[in-house]
Amino acid sequence: MTELNTNYDNFRDEVEKKEEERSNIQFDFEGKHYTLEFNRKTASYLQSTGFQPLDVFEKSASAVPLFFHTAFGVHHKGIKRKFTNKIWEKIVDKTEFLEALLELYSNPLNVLFEDPDENDEGKIIWS
Repeated sequence: MTELNTNYDNFRDEVEKKEEERSNIQFDFEGKHYTLEFNRKTASYLQSTGFQPLDVFEKSASAVPLFFHTAFGVHHKGIKRKFTNKIWEKIVDKTEFLEALLELYSNPLNVLFEDPDENDEGKIIWS
């Protein structure tokens, strides 16, 4: 019974980890560590190009390379598109990876619509 409880606890912990909001994706490639993330600036840039999240699946030939390359912008400014294309070729489980990247892309956009903390004395109540 103890083993069953331990397995259940481990499973529950894994589910809770997946439910937490992902803030970045990290991996190593050719001996260097990379962190992919979006912020308001990179999300705004993508929007200014006309990018829409569904483009990743509907216009993948043009949207995926741009989307993937832009995810490097927060931590790896100046990285060449040719190099990010090379990295993309080595990514496994690309569909799942894109879904995780889309989740990252939505984070800075969602923050725009969050209300201030209830205890924030400086919050503005409008009428």
